[in-house]
Amino acid sequence: MFEPITLNSFGVKLYYCSRTKMNEGSNFFSICLFPWKAVVGEIITANGVYYDAIVVNITETHKAICCEGLGVLFYFPTEIQTIGQLRNWCKEQGERQKKENRTLEYVLERLKILERELRIEQYRS
Repeated sequence: MFEPITLNSFGVKLYYCSRTKMNEGSNFFSICLFPWKAVVGEIITANGVYYDAIVVNITETHKAICCEGLGVLFYFPTEIQTIGQLRNWCKEQGERQKKENRTLEYVLERLKILERELRIEQYRS
C-alpha cells in the first residue's frame, strides 16, 4: 500500500489500488503478466470516475503513466522502477518547478520595474 502521489502541477494523483498490491518498493513490472505495461494504481477524476493507471514503456529513455479514460498523463525516465522512486522523482520535479516559477516571477517583476523606469526617463526627456 502507498500514499497518493501527485504526478504533475495540475494535481493529478496516483492512488493505491488493492487489485495491484503495489507498495513503495514494488517494481512496476514485477507483478505484471505483460513486459510492456503494468497496472500500478488508479487515477480518480474530478467527477469521481476511477481509471486504472498503467505504466507503459514508450521509448528506451521514458515510460508513461496512462489510463483508458484520459490517455497519457505523465512521462518519466526509465530509471524509475518503483513507486518509491516515482514518488521521490515527482517531489524533486515539483521542487524544481517551484524554484523555476520563483525565478520567473523575479525576472518578470524586474522587467516591470525597468519598463517603469524607462517610461519615466522618456517622459523626462
